[in-house]
Amino acid sequence: MISASTRRPAGATRLVSIVTVWIVTVALAMLATLAASGTARAQAPLRMADQVVDAAGVFTQEDHTEITEAIDDLYSSRQIQMWVVYVDNFDGMTPAQWTDATENLSEFGDRDVVLAVATNDGAYRLSAPTAVDDLTQEEIDKIANDSLKPALQKKEWSRAAIDTIRGIDNAGDGESRILWVVGALVVVLLAVGGVAYVLTRRRQSDDDVDLTRVDESLTLDQLAEEPLDVLASWADEVLVATDNAVRTSTDELTLALDELDESAVAPFAKALIAAQQALTESFELSHGLVGDTLPDNEHRAKLIEIITACSDADARLDTQVDAFDTKRDLLVNADQRLDALAERIAETSARIAGTETTLAGLSEATDFPAIADNLALAGTHVQFADDSVGQGRDAAALPTGQRGPAGAAIRSAEAALDAADKLLDAIDIVDLTQAKVDDDVDTAEGKTQVAADFIDTRRGAVGVVARAELTMALRLDASAADLSDSDSAKASADAKQAARHADAALVAALADVAVWRTGQPADATSDPLVATALTGTLIDVVLPESSSADGANGNGNGYSTGGRSPGSFGGSSTGGRIGAGGRF
Repeated sequence: MISASTRRPAGATRLVSIVTVWIVTVALAMLATLAASGTARAQAPLRMADQVVDAAGVFTQEDHTEITEAIDDLYSSRQIQMWVVYVDNFDGMTPAQWTDATENLSEFGDRDVVLAVATNDGAYRLSAPTAVDDLTQEEIDKIANDSLKPALQKKEWSRAAIDTIRGIDNAGDGESRILWVVGALVVVLLAVGGVAYVLTRRRQSDDDVDLTRVDESLTLDQLAEEPLDVLASWADEVLVATDNAVRTSTDELTLALDELDESAVAPFAKALIAAQQALTESFELSHGLVGDTLPDNEHRAKLIEIITACSDADARLDTQVDAFDTKRDLLVNADQRLDALAERIAETSARIAGTETTLAGLSEATDFPAIADNLALAGTHVQFADDSVGQGRDAAALPTGQRGPAGAAIRSAEAALDAADKLLDAIDIVDLTQAKVDDDVDTAEGKTQVAADFIDTRRGAVGVVARAELTMALRLDASAADLSDSDSAKASADAKQAARHADAALVAALADVAVWRTGQPADATSDPLVATALTGTLIDVVLPESSSADGANGNGNGYSTGGRSPGSFGGSSTGGRIGAGGRF
């Protein structure tokens, strides 16, 4: 649930949903061509039929053969599947956006590494799941900076691919793997090329300076070279990614509060509050840019400030990830946890039946579309939780040292039941809203809550515009409530504005979800992997047809194979796929 005290003013109001529809339409139209030939000159995200796709036409037959041999060698030695795609440009998208969309369409899993290069754009992205032998972000950066980018700058296209493949083959060895196991539990997609500059890039010099903090002498200069439209897109992405990380961390902290005392969770609460503040400031900066007439250099500076502020928010959360997972060790008393979850499943199942009667009695008011499929989604999440508990019991019965998947199963079930409860709560809120006295303050409160519930339970699909409008609604609604006893006229004015912003937030969010559904199966509501991705229960963009039985995590890990896992406390930089990218 979103707190009314969280103030995140509106960001840029670009028509994200329209662009997404266009991208999906073009991508789907090209599937047949791409399946028949790896040389189609397609710029839109694609479903890769071959492991080497040269849509840019830069590889000779000998190059293609050498790259394929390197890919085969990598698979033989590490069981990692490498995918290489070269195109002319990224179709106006950032490298991270384009690569994420291609990974989604291609249904890549937790053993798939992707190298995407736009030869005319001069941009690239190397993306890998954290599950691949605990391959670290530092190793990805080193490959990108030492081998990939220098070769691309010299237009040595095939050498760039081959050296990258060999770099992946040689990476992930030694003690560094162990240090990143816990990070794989926190899976929020880092789909923001700009954040990669700030969080993980290293100076290409003999000093190899660590840039996990903002280094104005390099990082800001690099960002300042980017076009305004690219920076604006990155800013939107990082706002959504950070907002999702904060929401998921809030959910996890709420669960921890039920088990631990306040002193035990104090460091995590402090990190979360700081991250929320950084996010608030970022939304405020974004809101100030709507319709502005600032000179380009000032506009660019504010966009960079948004990216770096959100990087700080991520970093603050990430400093507490290991401690949080250690403190809330889900493998301790796993059997008791699973028993408690089974009881919750029975309770929520019974609640669904009662809420069905409530929903049937509601008229199709303006906000009814916001809850139309809540019952079906809640039912899918309860079933998902039940399946996860079953998988958790199987994993908990394994010998010591092999029970790790039980933790993912427990976390999956917890998150699914929380989502189901929120979906059912939203129906009750609409019912109560219709029964209230129709004054401005009550109306605003009801509309704002309905929009907030919808966005929170569809955060896997909702974009910047809806979240920004909701932020304005929350701010004004809180103001109206505070003034209701002292200044009724001002309270009424604020409430009317809040209601308008809430309506706009809901309309934008409904449109985002509708667009998102166009890329999903027809039975998306009843498909656990799709439905739980929509609500944010499972986080990542990869929708596997089946789990990998021989992957790094093994069998039965609570729907946490295939590049998708339950969310946990932490920032987006600890998420399921890591990568490096930008311009060359």
